[in-house]
Amino acid sequence: MKISFMKFLDEYVGRLIASALTVFSRTARNNDEKNPRQILVIKFWGIGSVTLSIPLLVHLKKKYPGSTVHYLTLENNSALCKMIGEIDCIHAVSTETPLSFFSTFIKIIFELRREHIDVVFDLEFFTNISSIISALSGAPERIGFVNRSRAMDVRKRLYSRQVEFCDDKHTAENFLRLADTEGSLQFSSFRFGEAPGEISLYPFSVLFNINASPLAYERRWEREEFCQLAEFLIEEFNAHLYLTGTNEERTYVQEFFKSLHRNDAVTNLCGESDVQQFVSLISRCQLVVTNDSGPLHLASALNIPTIAFFGPETPLRYGSLADLHLTFYKNLWCSPCMTISNLKTVNCINDRQCMKQIRFSEIKEAVNNFVRSLPNASQETIENTISVGGT
Repeated sequence: MKISFMKFLDEYVGRLIASALTVFSRTARNNDEKNPRQILVIKFWGIGSVTLSIPLLVHLKKKYPGSTVHYLTLENNSALCKMIGEIDCIHAVSTETPLSFFSTFIKIIFELRREHIDVVFDLEFFTNISSIISALSGAPERIGFVNRSRAMDVRKRLYSRQVEFCDDKHTAENFLRLADTEGSLQFSSFRFGEAPGEISLYPFSVLFNINASPLAYERRWEREEFCQLAEFLIEEFNAHLYLTGTNEERTYVQEFFKSLHRNDAVTNLCGESDVQQFVSLISRCQLVVTNDSGPLHLASALNIPTIAFFGPETPLRYGSLADLHLTFYKNLWCSPCMTISNLKTVNCINDRQCMKQIRFSEIKEAVNNFVRSLPNASQETIENTISVGGT
């Protein structure tokens, strides 16, 4: 199913079902049990967001060491979830067709009720389906975000504890707040696989991601500007670039690959690796260059230095958490336009100027200084968000 269709179903059909559940379902209540045995965490959208939920999972496992952590997500996130040690049981919803969605939905509800879930942490910001599953799970304690700016937000009546999403905090910190803590952001180690295709890594290997997920293609930095950055890293630092992406992004990445003058220093791995191989590849690179998308958050979790480009979304909520990172963000009058208040939908009224106005000529010096600092800065925290001429 297309993302736009799923959003439509959730917004209108999901809202009706959630409203009905507030009348007919058992009212959520605060649970007096101090040590829940069965914990459910819900996060559907995005590999990046699943990665950002790891600090919450680490916290839950430390606080409740004997508990079983169930994780409910979309089917295409299952491979990543299998790599996260704090997740004991994965429940995956299929979105391939409406029929597959309905059948997996029903199956999961029965599975959760058999498990006698004690507490649910709903990490979704706005989806009605996650609050519906929370209620149908039968858990006595259900904790989720509410959006008080939305008059029709019926989800709040299905939770025993409501948490306001803080726009001035990173998303990973907001996830921790659901567990009533604002502790340190600790990431666990992934269960690594082998890098794809027996590739040979070079002394300065750079994972180079020019893509953004279908959730918002508007997050892509201009391909021509990426081209100049790629050529600069190759010529100035003798870097070897690894292009990545999904099968659906092959054409876009291949056109970029062909446009490079020095593609002898580039390996195109787009569509050639699974999630486990991809994470393994990131862990072996010295730098990740990426748009605001999943690879940025995977690199953060692995503490790999990053160079990232933001526009529709703000790095305040989704920026890199790696010790060494460089972020470019124009912060225009219209930014950010992709927020939890508008269902994470880009409503651009400024011809993507937030991305188009980030020019390589303006950022070249900052990139040069940052990359030159990497070999000798392993014990030093470098945090730079560059506003390149923004207002």
